[in-house]
Amino acid sequence: MVTTAAYHHVIRPVPGGGSDGPLLSVVFDRGRTNLALARRELDARAETLLA
Repeated sequence: MVTTAAYHHVIRPVPGGGSDGPLLSVVFDRGRTNLALARRELDARAETLLA
């Protein structure tokens, strides 16, 4: 995760993609996003990408 003055940049490996698998990269508006909830939702969505 990288945080700037305006945004949170979150990068997650997609489960099931192996060690060289795809990454999921999402940018959240820092002023409008609850980061804990956004990360939880991102993890749940990442689980379904290669299912």
